[in-house]
Amino acid sequence: ISGLLHHSLSATLAIALLLFNQIDITYKKWYCTLIGFSFYITVGAFMMSVFNMSEAYHIVEPLLSDTPLTAWVMAPMYAVGYGIILGVIEFFKNKKEKLYS
Repeated sequence: ISGLLHHSLSATLAIALLLFNQIDITYKKWYCTLIGFSFYITVGAFMMSVFNMSEAYHIVEPLLSDTPLTAWVMAPMYAVGYGIILGVIEFFKNKKEKLYS
């Protein structure tokens, strides 16, 4: 239940930040995703080595049993999806700027 609560709160806060224009999604800040992924892997590796948690953040263990969906498989898929979303957002931002200028 706490995991569901945590993710629901995170999603609600993310949507609220987007709606109130507190987040500026742009290609100029794409590197922040790489920094976030590096922290994700670092904390997961720490938990696996120090606390002996083999399933920490599903870095090595699959997200769904009997599938190859580990963090190393999902990361490239996420990067491609993120790039597409950024491209669509930039396209509409540029279109809006040209329309109003």
